[in-house]
Amino acid sequence: PKRGSNNDFGGSIIWKFIIVFKSIYKQLNFGESKKNFSFLQKFLIFSIIVSSIVVIVETENDIYLKNQNFFEYCKYFFGFIFTTEYLLRVLTCGYSKKYQGLTGRIKYIFSFWTLIDLLAILPLFISGVNETFLLRLFRLIRLFSLIRIGRYSNALKNVLDAISDRKQELIFAIAIS
Repeated sequence: PKRGSNNDFGGSIIWKFIIVFKSIYKQLNFGESKKNFSFLQKFLIFSIIVSSIVVIVETENDIYLKNQNFFEYCKYFFGFIFTTEYLLRVLTCGYSKKYQGLTGRIKYIFSFWTLIDLLAILPLFISGVNETFLLRLFRLIRLFSLIRIGRYSNALKNVLDAISDRKQELIFAIAIS
């Protein structure tokens, strides 16, 4: 093959990565290219619901003590799924015009939904603490994954956008009260 042609090994690998990441971006981002949920989005919503049920059931001490290994397995299983999703979202966010470039990626990392995603997976990485209060707090934080379903709701998105637009006024009102 000639140098610089489409058969160039390095160029074809990079091109394949671009195609794969763009496909992942389309699968993860509802409503940008199609109006139906992709299989990946359905799987993530199902995982969010099941992991939230597991977290709720886990708060019952008798059930937790009898099934501790199951709950540990679930924590790591769902943690792996949501961490992978988080990393893929950060890696592919540049396909959105809003988040192109380094500053766009940083803006994405500090956006509301991405911070919710981070809060949902954070307890996986902050474990080994035996104090009851902190464990309950981490379980509560894990329920943030349920809020992540709101990413797929246009009505909730509109409400949160309105709150975000008026956040300074809201913070001021809360501070006064």
